[in-house]
Amino acid sequence: MPTIRLPDDPSIDRLRRLARRLHRAVRAGEPEAVALATRYDFPPGPAFALSAAQLVVARECGFSSWPALRRQLDLLGGWRRNPDAVGPASAPADEFCRLACLVYAAEDGPERWAAATALRTPDLAGSSVYAAAALGDDAALARHLAADPAAATRPGGPNGWEPLLYLAYSRVPQVAPVPAAELLRDAGADPDAGYAWHGLTPPFTALTGVFGEGEMGPGRQPRHPDSIALARVLLAAGADPNDGQTLYNRMFTPDDDVLRVLFEHGLGREASGVW
Repeated sequence: MPTIRLPDDPSIDRLRRLARRLHRAVRAGEPEAVALATRYDFPPGPAFALSAAQLVVARECGFSSWPALRRQLDLLGGWRRNPDAVGPASAPADEFCRLACLVYAAEDGPERWAAATALRTPDLAGSSVYAAAALGDDAALARHLAADPAAATRPGGPNGWEPLLYLAYSRVPQVAPVPAAELLRDAGADPDAGYAWHGLTPPFTALTGVFGEGEMGPGRQPRHPDSIALARVLLAAGADPNDGQTLYNRMFTPDDDVLRVLFEHGLGREASGVW
């Protein structure tokens, strides 16, 4: 019986199959499965019910019950994004956005951002609000928002993100990212904007994007060059400082600037976590 954890791209059908496998394995007396069931005080043997197997799966995935696990999957369904699985786009603006941003997978790195930079043209920012955000072009953003104020909060582009996320996760040279972020903020962008990477929590938020880093290190997943200034814009606008993905990504190096900023804005005082 394999180790049980919440998989990437979780679905209730996939977890049901896992519970059925556990159910059969415990009833058949497989040692690892029996040990897992007894950890939760379920006796092995024919009396081990499928509902007990579902509860064990839910607990191993970090939930109090099978219904709680189902509710979480239902809730996250609309927020799931797989930016690393997005293929090349035919529209230059979409392809630029796809390549310019961190996707938290092996594709991240300077080669990807160089490919994005090679697509940069004088009219790129004017062709898409998402490209304008990824470029941190405040003047182009102002024109887009004047023509369509709702664009500040509309998901779109290759990753299905709000414009603020393209700004936060972009790692190409930007024009004026802090004024651009302030412009989006003033137009109603959610400072806690984010997505569920492959359906998992904690969410990857705008703060996660600006603070960057993670398992692949600062060379391939660097922080935004204006991370502190951008973080202050987001936090002052109400972003939750109890950002679990940010804290995870920044635990691999000794630099504590992220903690200083988050503590200033309430990290730990109300620790419910983002969303």
